[in-house]
Amino acid sequence: MKTCSKCGFVGDEAEFTPRENLCKACKSKRKKEWDIKNAEHVKSYTEKYREENKDSRSKSKKEWIIKNSDHVKSYAKKYRKEHKDRKLITDRAWIAKNTEHVKEKNKEKYAKDPDKVKAAYKQWAKNNPDKIKEYGKRKYNVVYDPVKARERQRAYRHTPAGNANMRKHNHTRRGLGHDPLNEFFKDSEEHHLRYSNSAEDKDNDMTIYVPKELHKSIRHNGNTGKNMREINIACLEWYFANTPEESRNKKAIDLYLKYCMLPEPAWTSEPMPI
Repeated sequence: MKTCSKCGFVGDEAEFTPRENLCKACKSKRKKEWDIKNAEHVKSYTEKYREENKDSRSKSKKEWIIKNSDHVKSYAKKYRKEHKDRKLITDRAWIAKNTEHVKEKNKEKYAKDPDKVKAAYKQWAKNNPDKIKEYGKRKYNVVYDPVKARERQRAYRHTPAGNANMRKHNHTRRGLGHDPLNEFFKDSEEHHLRYSNSAEDKDNDMTIYVPKELHKSIRHNGNTGKNMREINIACLEWYFANTPEESRNKKAIDLYLKYCMLPEPAWTSEPMPI
């Protein structure tokens, strides 16, 4: 048993600091008082120590977090609940400094599980209708500038997504569907693999991207049926020759057999209705 020389506490040796007749409570109190009196020294020493021991401190911190993951999670949850406003300010400041990192992480999350991200956003929007309205006001409460609008539209049309949307729009305008067998590539044109000009034939929605030279090598007309069998077979044979067997679209094989083996239906004189 030992007795504290400062407060007179009597207890086991475990309650005292080694090699001193001070209880742990008095020792802690004395240290805090010393730190307050020597704040500048403590601050400079701490900064110097952290700078010189970055790697070791980071490693030990990570190890401690892994060992005490449940405690860390519960503490973080409690802190967020008790300091909502402060956490919001610090989070926004961090995001503003690390926008590129945040964008990349968001892209990774969406690519990994897009349905989960969409569901989370829908739930957030449902729980925060006022914020959605405020965002809409900020977004659309801008003076419309037709010149800038045209510039944005032109720039968008030169992007892959803009090109794809324009092609889809043109097909719809012509009364045709848009169901491509392969992806768009540079210097390619989209060809409709029409077997007839019947609006009920779903195969007329099938398209294929082929080189411009091939597409223009056989003059054809999708409304009259002129040379449609020839151009369709040529496009599909090019597709088979340039696509690995394991990557080929099954619809392409079915269409090729259809064009080569089945008799071509009579094309009506009337074009496909729009």
